[in-house]
Amino acid sequence: MIIKKEHGFSMIELLIAMTVTAFLLMAIYMAVNSTQWNSSSIERKVVAQADAKSALDIMALEIRMASYNANSPFIDDWVDPGNCTIIATNQNLRGIQIATADTIVVQMDADDSCKSISPPVNCIGDGPNEVIRYNYVSDADPEGERYITRATNCGTPQPFLGDLITSNRPRNVRVNNVDLNIPLFRYFDGSDNELIPAPAPLTGTARRLNDTTIPDIRRIVITLALQTEALQTTEIDPLRKGRRQLFYSTSIIPRNHAIIH
Repeated sequence: MIIKKEHGFSMIELLIAMTVTAFLLMAIYMAVNSTQWNSSSIERKVVAQADAKSALDIMALEIRMASYNANSPFIDDWVDPGNCTIIATNQNLRGIQIATADTIVVQMDADDSCKSISPPVNCIGDGPNEVIRYNYVSDADPEGERYITRATNCGTPQPFLGDLITSNRPRNVRVNNVDLNIPLFRYFDGSDNELIPAPAPLTGTARRLNDTTIPDIRRIVITLALQTEALQTTEIDPLRKGRRQLFYSTSIIPRNHAIIH
């Protein structure tokens, strides 16, 4: 009987096969990982867009009502923005008691109780959501706090858009205005001259925003510079863009504030 010789693979052939297999597996892994990352990134962007739209809608609705009061000719209606149980010292500010780049406090007689009180004193703040404060919270740390709070009737501020790092609640977005030097609130008078808070410099026809010019506010622009929140620290990578930058803006005309001035 003639026994045929059977030849196996040489060491070089095995090494080549193993190398090719390793490259194929690496390519498959990278494709799957990239798909998962892109899917997660898109999902976070969709969530951030939904949060931003809801936040802008609510802020626009409430700020638009600033100074609403059926008995507007009367004085001593508006309350102190830090203590809603006492009358504001400057009644000329009406329903915009505080206006800065990062904070706004608006007041309104939402339940029309001032109609039935004569004289109409202590009728602002006697109903829910009649004194509303929006405040942008940020710190010097680039990875630190970046969110907006909302407080009603001088109550405790609650996270409104974004959240505390230590809250252990989902943080879908970071309000990144401070890092891009974008004011959350901008104010304009009836001639569309911008009213700029100190210490920002005045340019062109801009005027200084203070207690004298707050009654002149006729338009308010809200701008949200948002970042989608990274799921993991390792995702904060400029090459992979683990956070997406999103911008949203709306313009508000507080008609009641204009009417009574």
